[in-house]
Amino acid sequence: MFLNPLHPGWYFQELGVVYFSMDKFDSAIVAFERNGELGPYDLAFIAACQVGNNQLTEAKANCALALESNSSGKLFIQCETFQNINKANC
Repeated sequence: MFLNPLHPGWYFQELGVVYFSMDKFDSAIVAFERNGELGPYDLAFIAACQVGNNQLTEAKANCALALESNSSGKLFIQCETFQNINKANC
């Protein structure tokens, strides 16, 4: 991001994943929201961050929006391999 200050918005998405992995949920939410085009992937991660912050009402709302855009949820499960995800159920 420092080398390319005119980077595409999805760089913020990757930054959000890094912050999420470090349990820096507030920073992750800010990064995902800076992407500009919130898709189901972004919304699912924002919801996960909100769960980490114990913001369950907001997390449920973002989960609903993510599922509305990706009704099966399979896209997210196939892309992310965090613990407790059983790929056989995709």
